[in-house]
Formats: sequence, C-alpha cells, structure tokens
Amino acid sequence: MVKVAIDSGVQEAQPNELLIDVINRTGGSVPHVCYHPQLGPVQTCDTCMVEVDGKLVRACAAVVTEGMNVVTNSPGASAAQRQAFDRVLENHLLYCMNSLAFNCKHFLVDIHCLNCE
Repeated sequence: MVKVAIDSGVQEAQPNELLIDVINRTGGSVPHVCYHPQLGPVQTCDTCMVEVDGKLVRACAAVVTEGMNVVTNSPGASAAQRQAFDRVLENHLLYCMNSLAFNCKHFLVDIHCLNCE
C-alpha cells in the first residue's frame, strides 16, 4: 500500500492507482467532467486540477506515489478548476457534440442545452 496525504488526511492507495480514484474512493471531492473509471484519463477538461507537492496537476492522470501531498481546494487548484469550467461552458457545443456527460457533483449534473436541440 502507498500512503498519500490528501487535504491534511492520510489515505492508503494501491501502487499505480490514479489520484482521482483514490480521492473518490476515500470520500474526497474533486470536480471532473471528462473522467470515468471505465474510460481512463481523457485529460481534456482540466476540471480535476489539484496541487500535488505544490504543483498543479490533473488528478485524473496523476499516479499516486508514497508520501505524495495533495491539496484539492487550494487557491491555485480552485482557480484552475473554475477556469476549466469557464472553458467547458464557453465551448459547451464542442462537449455536447462529443457526447461527454457532465460527471461532477459540484456542477449541474443534468444540463439541458437549448442550443443543441
């Protein structure tokens, strides 16, 4: 097992487990639009940005390592998440055309786009 500090708590993870899976499995919360466990990291929306050891990374693509220090709600991570959602909403037709479903409990889950009908 690998020990990872997430938002001041220590969590255990499997070696090579994706950070977003650890966060979700342990009851943490980080927004994610394009990630689904069965699809793996698509890395297109950037809504899952977190700070790992002081650097912004995508939680969907980061593999946990022993002693990793993760902050999901730092000012930098929160700003990056908001900017990513702004881009998603600004380009929502692209996301609708690609049939990506919003997969985020921080955001409206059922979005009905009048422009896409």
